[in-house]
Amino acid sequence: MTISEVSCYEFDAFRFYVNGGYLTHEGHRIPIQRQMAEVLKVLLRNAGSVVSKDSLLAEAWTVSVEDQGAGQQIYLLRKLFLEYGGRRYIKTEKKRGFLFDGNVRPCPGSHDGNLVSYFSRHGFFEDYTERFSELFAQAESLTVHFIHSRRWRENHRHEINAFLARRDARLTVFLPNLDNQVLMEGLKDGFLDGQSIPHLTKEAYEDFAEYYFAFPGKVSIRRFDHYPTYSFYLFDDVLIAAMYPTVVTRHQVPTLELSPESPYWAFFEDDRKILLTTPELSKSKLTKIRNNK
Repeated sequence: MTISEVSCYEFDAFRFYVNGGYLTHEGHRIPIQRQMAEVLKVLLRNAGSVVSKDSLLAEAWTVSVEDQGAGQQIYLLRKLFLEYGGRRYIKTEKKRGFLFDGNVRPCPGSHDGNLVSYFSRHGFFEDYTERFSELFAQAESLTVHFIHSRRWRENHRHEINAFLARRDARLTVFLPNLDNQVLMEGLKDGFLDGQSIPHLTKEAYEDFAEYYFAFPGKVSIRRFDHYPTYSFYLFDDVLIAAMYPTVVTRHQVPTLELSPESPYWAFFEDDRKILLTTPELSKSKLTKIRNNK
């Protein structure tokens, strides 16, 4: 296995996830600008070898930039590593370029040829109850996308409240647009409990409206108009995705857990970004939802 084949690098207490383009220290995400991430990716891929300034500019930038652009990103990376207790990993080799000097190695299970490593775990949805509890205890942000997930909401009501009570917690919720008759009719026809879906989805809106008012500034609720093929629960950078059936019959629900080093991460991340282009429900709209219970 060559270092260029991995999707996650680690050195000391740091990890860099290639697909997500982000850095962590002792498991906590570190803010890093996109261009810094591109420079770091090139240096880590060539760890132990000198990368010329020309090569760095060619690989890390898709458009022409001045030479000082590379130097500025190197400076910012050095400063960042020192702030988080690291050392001066990036050395300047006079008239030759830059060298990343550190014990760089692939993160466990990050080799692109190892299919098992693409999923942190997999099973059926009912197997994840304890895992959800673990993630609620650790996360600072949560994004959910589902039809109504009544049982999940009921099972984790206490944990949702405890999560939102934390100072920096943020919850983003995506639910089907009840005003979209075509969507709602499709959902009614697609599930065994289909006739109950409009009512159960309305209950989900009411539930999250209560959280919205109980925890001001922490909850964002949005509507979607597409027919969902899966639900997801994104705790910081841990994503649990549960499949929806394509035929009307009772299924155990296949469920996958992913982290950003998985090559499949981009599939879900692209969906999330598109979902975030939908507007948030206004306070007045949520007031009506709460009052019409």
